[in-house]
Amino acid sequence: MLPDVVLPPHSSPRPDPPSPRESSSSGIQLPSWVDRDDLNTVAIAVVVSYAIRWFVAEPRFIPSLSMYPTFEVGDRFVAEKLTYRFAHPPTAGDIVIFRPPKGIGGNGGWLDDNVFVKRVVAVAGDTVEVKKGALFVNGEERVEEYLAERPAYEMESLTVPPRHVFVMGDNRNNSYDSHLWGPLPLENVVGRAVWKYWPLQEFGPVDRTFTRSGTGLAGELAAPPLKG
Repeated sequence: MLPDVVLPPHSSPRPDPPSPRESSSSGIQLPSWVDRDDLNTVAIAVVVSYAIRWFVAEPRFIPSLSMYPTFEVGDRFVAEKLTYRFAHPPTAGDIVIFRPPKGIGGNGGWLDDNVFVKRVVAVAGDTVEVKKGALFVNGEERVEEYLAERPAYEMESLTVPPRHVFVMGDNRNNSYDSHLWGPLPLENVVGRAVWKYWPLQEFGPVDRTFTRSGTGLAGELAAPPLKG
């Protein structure tokens, strides 16, 4: 019978501790070329970027001529989101981006990234009417020097309900807006256009009464009405 063999203390081999690049606290192994600090930096940057876009401001571009001459196709601008959350609701003259009501141009959900850009022409309690080639708000003709051309249609008088606004494109005869589908719920408003950054020669704040030289060309540059 062979005698029992007693190994000296701590003589059993022990595996080396895993490298920080090879594992994480969750047990997920990372490639050797991945640096954890770099990974954390990228993750934080992505979170901050999406937080700013969701709560503060976001860039947008113009896909149609429904807001001509204020915006042309390809123009880019920044829409801020703080004013309507913390200061006051939209007012007449504001250019807003909004999620179209369900069935109008999107699914109406918060994850729907499809937005329209239009000008607020009336707010809750206002009476709106289009006749004789002009917009009338509360019985008075609205002076709108920013229009491409006077509206060629008529719209019966209606009163904007509570928590709604009435939005129209500056290119009145080529805009899919409230005169076709009705007042817009405030909950659909995403933000307010405040700064144009493209084209560079027009870099600057978006003027609520902005007008571009050469108005009256909308007939030649008309966008399909359903583009928004």
